[in-house]
Amino acid sequence: PANTPLVLLESNAGLVLSDSVSVPGVVAMVGGIGDPLPWTQKVCATASRAVTPLSPIQLRASPAPGGATELTWVRRSREGWAWRDGVDVPLAEDREMYRVGWNGNSVDVATTSFIYSAAMRAADIANGYSAAIFSVVQVGTFAVSPPATLTISLI
Repeated sequence: PANTPLVLLESNAGLVLSDSVSVPGVVAMVGGIGDPLPWTQKVCATASRAVTPLSPIQLRASPAPGGATELTWVRRSREGWAWRDGVDVPLAEDREMYRVGWNGNSVDVATTSFIYSAAMRAADIANGYSAAIFSVVQVGTFAVSPPATLTISLI
């Protein structure tokens, strides 16, 4: 139809992408001169491993002021295999964002740390929890990473 986005590939100018680099929502259509319509279409339903962030590592809990607990972790990057500048790996996502989940709660943070406050701890204890089971994922452009997990006792 009119105004449909289209990429014209000339002979020897194209690259066939495998499912290993699929991006959710992208529609791929394959056809050539003389091929009958409609051309074959495929909608990428899920993100492949190539566009999924790596899980955070070194998830740790440390005491913080006021009875709080600070969670910290280290970011990894799906594009960070070469340590070019000796400082940090490239982000490879459109923004830095993590989702911290525990005991049915979740919050998004833009840094590699989270404060589990004394009030949060008290609420979890009041709700019958004896432990806080934390899960941290990196929220990527196309998918979320596998989780890093950590359990801390509340009693």
